[in-house]
Parts: sequence; structure tokens; C-alpha cells
Amino acid sequence: GAVLRGVLEDVCAAVAASPSGARPETLALLAVAAHHPLLASRKWRPGRFWRRLATTGLLAAALQRPTASPWAALRTLLAAGRLLPAADASGLRAACAGAVGAIRGEGEELLEEARLFVNECTAALHSAEVDKEKDWDVQVFFALEGRLHVEEGTYVAEEREDKNIKKNKYLKGVYDDDDLVVDKKAPSAAANKFLPPDRKGKDKPGAKAKAKAGAAPSAGNMTASDIEAAKIQEQSETRARIRKYVDEADFALAALAALARAEELQPVLEDAAPELIAHLIVLLRSPLTALRAQRCLRALVGQVVPESALPQRARALLPEALTMAGKGWLQRTPS
Repeated sequence: GAVLRGVLEDVCAAVAASPSGARPETLALLAVAAHHPLLASRKWRPGRFWRRLATTGLLAAALQRPTASPWAALRTLLAAGRLLPAADASGLRAACAGAVGAIRGEGEELLEEARLFVNECTAALHSAEVDKEKDWDVQVFFALEGRLHVEEGTYVAEEREDKNIKKNKYLKGVYDDDDLVVDKKAPSAAANKFLPPDRKGKDKPGAKAKAKAGAAPSAGNMTASDIEAAKIQEQSETRARIRKYVDEADFALAALAALARAEELQPVLEDAAPELIAHLIVLLRSPLTALRAQRCLRALVGQVVPESALPQRARALLPEALTMAGKGWLQRTPS
């Protein structure tokens, strides 16, 4: 981490010393790079490292220039990072999520870009998709990958080989069904005598060709293992479909929570709060997004709900209260 931070500082020094000045796109890229997990350590959290660069470090003067405002370019980068999967191994998604904390400062341009970013995050919550998701598909999403998820209590039939066996009557009851002593009865010569000529010890003409043609099971004669594999594949596709919008919603919720911790952005969040709360109540009802929505709501409550309206203890319980109201736990059951 220390070596990479040193390299990034050298890049920042070169950008700051450029005669033409730093470009907004360059500053936005540096902001994202400064929040990459590879640069972090116990002492240097990504946010702390960027704050030093932006306030008292090498980029402080460059960020003060009106022509070098990076907020529009940074918003574009964050929108691209939001579309990356949560399992992104490059660290770019985590860097973009951390770079949301770089949106700090004063000025109309910053507030306007923050408003646009909040609107984009609100649209990325996918509350409509979460609300209409079927309960069975939600269960499939949380089930193990590669294994068929069945409803609890459902009997799963197993295919067993049909054997022409003869039980030994003297050992009946000694062995289990799977350990039976059997006598396989071969076809007798007398029985074989009455077979048609084309079935005496040889296949019919074209039988091998038919066997080859029927090698791939059709939809009508699929075995139990084929059916199970098809259902597992279908459930995997369901997980991938849900995971795509859940990952995007998780990023948006984390970004909104990060913005809520900035006092400079309080006017922006107060304007967006009514619409945000409506979306969050929907997300609180689903196990797909409930935990992340609660974290976002806690940060949002601390910013937009004044202490004069609710005491500190009551504000801390507001996310849980909205969760209960959203799930209808307070409604009386009919007598």
C-alpha cells in the first residue's frame, strides 16, 4: 500500500505541475484511484488519503481552479462503477463506492452535481423490481448455487434401476431391499426358439442408427437427472437476474448513506428525502435489500431529521419503526 500511495503521489505532483493545468477528468480519475483498496492500510484509510491530497496536499491548488471542477466527471465514473457486480475482483467498484465520499465542498456546481447523483441513485434502487419479486424466487436467490432448491417438506423422487430379479425365498427377511440375494434368470433356449429370426441374438437392421439418433434425450424422454440439471440451470438464471439489480441497489444505498454524512449536502438530501423514504420503505420489506436499506436510512435520518423534531433516542429507533410499518406488523389481524 505504501509503495502504491507513493506512486500516486508522484502522479499527482506531475498533474499539479502541468503548465496547462489539471483537467477535470484527470482529477476525477485520481479521486477514484486514491480510494482503491490496494492503497489502504490501518493508518491510511482511502478517505483519509484523498482528503490529504485534496485539502493540504498536491491537488489542493488544482481543485480550487474553477476550470478544473471534477464533479461532473466524477459523477460519470461513479455511475459506471455502480454497474459493476459486487464480486468485482479488480477493486474498481469498491474504489468508486469509496470515492462517493470525495463529494465534499461548497459551490453551486458541486450541489447541482450532487443533486443529479442523488437522482441517479434513487432511480437505481429498483424498488419496483424488489416489490414485485416472487417469494419463491427470493428463496431461490438465497439458496446454494449448483444444488436444486425445493420447497421444504417436498419429497424428492430418486430414479432407481429396474432389475429383473428373483428373491431367494430361504434368505427372505435377512437382507434389506438393497442387499437382496438375487438370481438373474437368463433367457432359456426354449423361449428363444419362438422369437422371430431378426431377434435371435442380433439387433434389427438400423437399430444402431436409431440408438445413435436417440443419444441426446428429447423433452419427452428426459431422465430424472436431466430434469434436475435443467431446473438447476433455471434457478441459476433466476439468481443472476436478481443479483444484477440487487448489486446496483446495494451500491446506490451505500452511496446515499455516504452522501448523508456530509453536512454540506444537507439541502440536497432534504429535498430528496420524501421520494427516498418512499423507496426505502419498499426496500425494507424485502430480505433482498432490508439490511442495506436500514443502514442507509440510519444515515439519512441523522441528516434530515432535526433534533428539535425527535430526540436522539427516538431518531435511532426510526429505521426499525419504518421497517415495522412497511411490513405491516402494526396492523391488527382480523378477529
